[in-house]
Amino acid sequence: MKATEEAFLERCIPEPNTGCWLWMGGFARSGYGILVLDGAKHRQLRAHRYSWMLFRGDLPDDLVIRHYVCANKACVNPAHLRHHFTKLTDIQVAEIRARAAAGDRRVDIAASYGITPDYVRELARRLVRVPLLEAVALYDPDAAARLASEEAP
Repeated sequence: MKATEEAFLERCIPEPNTGCWLWMGGFARSGYGILVLDGAKHRQLRAHRYSWMLFRGDLPDDLVIRHYVCANKACVNPAHLRHHFTKLTDIQVAEIRARAAAGDRRVDIAASYGITPDYVRELARRLVRVPLLEAVALYDPDAAARLASEEAP
């Protein structure tokens, strides 16, 4: 096993209740774990992407890896990760949701955007890609109201 692989595994702690492998190394501002490869500061990789490569194989730069099972950005368990071949814009997400609401088949929508039918379902049900204000409202309606009033002109 290479030194980088050993360093990666040393920074993972299994969480028994969720099955997540929690990343205990550094983090980017985005909340995702960061792994510095071979001690080169300029060669960083998100920890969950490295986990995918370590356990599942090569990963093209344009392939998106999503936390499918847990939605925990600190998780690097390869069993919790799924790949998607395209990055969707907010407009595309809105189009997908509209088509799903109109009754288009998930498999047809997925083929149009290069994504899986399961991801179409997640988007349509708002399980992923939910705007911040909407997500906050689910957990704290008062905080969402404060945020909305701050954003109002």
